[in-house]
Amino acid sequence: MAFTGHNIFPGLQTVGHIPEVLRNGLIVYTASALNALNSPIDEAVAWADSVAHVTTGDFLAKIPIDITSLEGFQEDTGKDYEYQQVDLMALDVAATEFYLACSWKSKLVNANVPMANVANKGAQIINESRALKASMVATVLMQGRPGGKALTYAQEGSPNGLSLFNTAHLINPHDITKGTFSNYWAGAGKFDGAMLKKIRTYFRMVKGPSSSIRSLGLQLTEILIPSHMEERVRDVAISGVVLQVAQVGGQAVAGAVTNTAAISPGSSWTWRVAPELDNDPYLVAFRATWAAAHAGAQPAPEDLPDFLIALSGTRPGAAAVEMIAPSTAFIPRVSVLGIGSEHEIKNSVVAIIAKQDCGAAAGLPYVCLRIEE
Repeated sequence: MAFTGHNIFPGLQTVGHIPEVLRNGLIVYTASALNALNSPIDEAVAWADSVAHVTTGDFLAKIPIDITSLEGFQEDTGKDYEYQQVDLMALDVAATEFYLACSWKSKLVNANVPMANVANKGAQIINESRALKASMVATVLMQGRPGGKALTYAQEGSPNGLSLFNTAHLINPHDITKGTFSNYWAGAGKFDGAMLKKIRTYFRMVKGPSSSIRSLGLQLTEILIPSHMEERVRDVAISGVVLQVAQVGGQAVAGAVTNTAAISPGSSWTWRVAPELDNDPYLVAFRATWAAAHAGAQPAPEDLPDFLIALSGTRPGAAAVEMIAPSTAFIPRVSVLGIGSEHEIKNSVVAIIAKQDCGAAAGLPYVCLRIEE
C-alpha cells in the first residue's frame, strides 16, 4: 500500500511500499520542506524573484507580451484614430529538465536503519530549486547582449526579435515611426554618483508605445551586480545618503539619521549581488585578455571592469525575464520510489528524485538596462 503521508509537501508523490522507518523520515522531510518554503529566500538567490515572472507550464508555453498595457490616451483631433496594434505577441519558452536524486540500499530501510538523513533533503531540495531559478534568470541576462541567444519578441524589421539588451529596440514594436530606445550602454565608464543619476533619469524618460503622450514613469528600483562590484556600489549608495544635521555646542554635526524630507519620492533603490553574474561573457573575455597579457595571471577584483544591470520594478506585470515552471512558486516535483517500485526492483535501492522542468526567455526590454565600463 502506498504511503499517503501526513501534511505531505506539495509535489511529493510515492511509488511502492514505504517502510515505517522511511515513512517517519518523510514526515520530518515534509516539515523541513514546508519550513524552507515559509522561510526568507537566501540573499544569494533572492534577487531572481525581482527580475522574473513565472508562468505555469511543463514543456512549451507561449507567454503573451502585452505591449498595449504600456499605452496611454491620445488627444482626439477629429481625424482618423491612430489605432494601437493588439496582435498577439508571445514568447516561446521551452522547459528543460533538471533533477536532484539520492538513494539508499533497499536492505537498509528493511533493516529498520534510521533514515535521519532523509529529513535534511526537504529544505535542500527547496533551496536548490531556488538556486536553479537564479541560474536560469542569470543565463538570460548574460546571453542578452547583442549577438547573444536571449531574444525578445519580434518587432518591425526584426522578425526574430532583438537581443534583450540592444541599442535599437523599437519604442512601439509595430510602428517604426515611433523611434527607438537603447537599454545597452557599452563603454559607459566607471559606476559613480554621476552614473547613478544618469541611470535614474534614463528610467524616468523611457517612452511607451504611444510615445507622443508621456514616458512610462519608470523608476530605478534595483541594481544587480557581480561580486567584485559590491564595495564600489556600496560606496556610491552611502555617499548618496542625506544626513540629518544637528547643533551640538553651537556646531553643526552630521547625525546618523537620514533626512527623508530632503529625498524626493521614487528615489529609493536597492542593490543586490548576483554571484552568477561573475561568469558573464563580458567578464570572462576580460579575464582571458588579462591572462594573455600577464603570463596567465588572473586580474584582482579591483582590476575587473565595472558591469551592472539596472532594473525598474514599478510597472506591474512588466518583467525583464519570463519563465515557465510547473508552479509559480517554483516548487519541484518530488518522487519517492519505495519497495516494490520498478526502480527498486531493478536497482535494489529506494530513491528520492526531485525534478524541475523550467525555462527562461527574454521579457520586456523597457524595464532593464545593461551597463558596461
